[in-house]
Amino acid sequence: MSSQSDVNVLNTIRIVIREELADIRTSVARINENVANQQQFIRQTFNADRTSNAHRDVVEQSAIKRRMSYLVSHSDDRSIRHIPATMNEAHMGFIPRRTNKTPSATARINALINYLWKKQKGTDVNISALEQKLICLQFHMYTRQCWCIIKDDGVVEVNWGKLNSQKKLYYSLRLVELIFNNYNFPLYDCQDQWAASLLLQEVMKAERQTEKRRKYFFEVYVLYLQYQSKVLRIFKLLSCELLTFCGGLLFLID
Repeated sequence: MSSQSDVNVLNTIRIVIREELADIRTSVARINENVANQQQFIRQTFNADRTSNAHRDVVEQSAIKRRMSYLVSHSDDRSIRHIPATMNEAHMGFIPRRTNKTPSATARINALINYLWKKQKGTDVNISALEQKLICLQFHMYTRQCWCIIKDDGVVEVNWGKLNSQKKLYYSLRLVELIFNNYNFPLYDCQDQWAASLLLQEVMKAERQTEKRRKYFFEVYVLYLQYQSKVLRIFKLLSCELLTFCGGLLFLID
């Protein structure tokens, strides 16, 4: 009777071990599949980013050059540019330092907005802070649109200072047109297109910072995958050891 009971116990142990081994094999296969899918997704995503700006149509590039040449050659058609790059209002509350002798971009743009708003309304009363912020947001929106135009034109440089003078003038004029046509603010009155240049410079600076953060998170994710792969290898080794041990145990039981 006890012999039969021992056989039943051994059979139960054998069944449990086989089920555990099957679960281990399934878990290892699932982890392998997940890692492979993640690696494939990353490769596809970054390959698409690399190739998205690689090829541009020759006809489209010719049209861009013609538009650029026309707009640059007619840059002074609207009016005489009389608004200085740093208005007196921008200096209010500003303390020059050895490393910073010019008011911030925000202060200069806000002073310009206040000037243009008072001129448009025909008043000497300053614009409210809320309305000024709203116009700033509108400027930012149209500057982002212009940045999209720059990228669509095949420009891959994200540093405003590294663009040649013709491209700087052309895209500054494009932004001036966008803001005037949609918001009726005459940024073309600014000397040397300083306001449009400043807005584009700030947007491209933010784009570079975003790209740095994107690369950082990608590197962290790659490290995570490498760590996951190491853990998987350790798990496989432990699984092999466990399979060997369980196989020997089954052999002894049989």
